[in-house]
Amino acid sequence: MANKQTKGQSKPGPITAEEMLRLENTPASRAMPDEIREQLYSRRMVISSSHAEFDPRKHFSRVEGEEGAWQLDTDYPVVSGIPVREMKRVEPDSLKVAPRKTVRVDAFRPEWQPHIYHPKMARFADERTMLRRKSGALVRPHIVFNNDDRAIFLPEGYPWHCVGRVFVKTPESGAAWKVTGTGTLVGARTVLTSGHLIPWGRGDAMIKFVPGYFNGNSVVGAGVESWGTHVHGYNAGQRQAWDLAVIRLEDALGDWLGTFGAKTYDDDWEDDPRWTLVGYPGEINVTATWWPPGLTSTKVNGEFPTRQFGISVEDDDSDGNALEIEHHGDSTDGNSGGPLFGDWPKGPYVIGVESGGQTAEFLGVTLEQNNVAAGGNGMVDLVRWARENWP
Repeated sequence: MANKQTKGQSKPGPITAEEMLRLENTPASRAMPDEIREQLYSRRMVISSSHAEFDPRKHFSRVEGEEGAWQLDTDYPVVSGIPVREMKRVEPDSLKVAPRKTVRVDAFRPEWQPHIYHPKMARFADERTMLRRKSGALVRPHIVFNNDDRAIFLPEGYPWHCVGRVFVKTPESGAAWKVTGTGTLVGARTVLTSGHLIPWGRGDAMIKFVPGYFNGNSVVGAGVESWGTHVHGYNAGQRQAWDLAVIRLEDALGDWLGTFGAKTYDDDWEDDPRWTLVGYPGEINVTATWWPPGLTSTKVNGEFPTRQFGISVEDDDSDGNALEIEHHGDSTDGNSGGPLFGDWPKGPYVIGVESGGQTAEFLGVTLEQNNVAAGGNGMVDLVRWARENWP
């Protein structure tokens, strides 16, 4: 049964499909500052070592006979990227602000970023611990309902380039990324994603976030990415409503590109098809005809973002200060961590983080199927905590 977490008069819902169609894309109102442009468009490669005496300047040398080629020769352990320095899980409800003054943190669009309401679209013809609903039902992998209504899009402009692909690896995975999913910029250095993507307890994991990822690179610039240095989430076992984590980035991408806001879902908005789901699925069930030329496979391996608009929330179940938000948006592996959001006049607000599918059965008969996003005040509190501690 739905359980409203916000009291008082009905809260205004997000922009409707008809209202969205009437909106024009808003151009940037000023030029991007030179220092930010330099940060975004310069290529760089990060290497790190656990050895305090490692100094790469002493170990680089030219490759003989190869113009412009350099090599690194060292006995010190060296990796490409930055290992996560801290992973911390806190108990559910431990981040509550009392007394609560708001149930949202606001969106932000820099003046040099255009607001794109209508992105360019196209129609496209590793095992993890199973989560559980509060009721005890096992959480299935994500579900596609009837026809797959997701469409690949080009994530140019605000807010689309604020959603990106999350890459996770540990030493045993070698050069390969062990897990990939989706994340959303919700603060200057904060990415909101699913807790089940994080290798909790590993002091040697590496996490990379690429905003506006599209077929191998960011649409913002080929070198635009950032490494996760800290991770914060909930120690809630397999409870799906708390399947939430925030990642601190080395770089303040949110200041340069903008951020989503976060808002507590209100069940006055139930059965209202105003929500959008974005993610990087490994497979979709329709065929593309436009990009890249000739691509017809439904296996897109997370290389392209998909967007589905007009999703309604079927129900929401409270688990303490968090919510299981049930919906029929289409989702497959790789959508995990993606934002379920609505557009308000002040910008886009995430109401839930895609977690997985759930099926209720009785005597072999399927009674109910839903995809579930983790949300509620537990999500907003986590985002607020990150913004205050990771400016």
